[in-house]
Amino acid sequence: MTDVRTFTLKVKRDSVEDKWLRQQANGTASLTSLIQMAIEQFGYEDIDKLLKTASIKNGLVKLSNAEAENITDKNSDDKENEIVNKIEKHKTVEDSKLKEEKKKDKNSAKVEKSPSSDEILNDPGLSQ
Repeated sequence: MTDVRTFTLKVKRDSVEDKWLRQQANGTASLTSLIQMAIEQFGYEDIDKLLKTASIKNGLVKLSNAEAENITDKNSDDKENEIVNKIEKHKTVEDSKLKEEKKKDKNSAKVEKSPSSDEILNDPGLSQ
């Protein structure tokens, strides 16, 4: 017996998922990395349900009544709210990091290297 579990993933040809998978050097390794990243951020939760709930809470997605009924009331499940808060916190941290990096880039572009005293004294434009 082997310790490997086989999982088949079906994606529609030319879908965004298909295009993304075709860009990966190793699809299995890429999907495994995504799973590990999801576990680190959200634990062993149903990621599809979690993302739908977060999208609804943030107003990013409008579900039909039938779809909305299939999702647990987001205010009644403390664990779900905790995960949604993790998503929002992660997004805020990432936004802050991006703003900080942009600020550093702007500041570094403004700062010019000052010439050393030797460079000033040896400037060919100075008369001797």
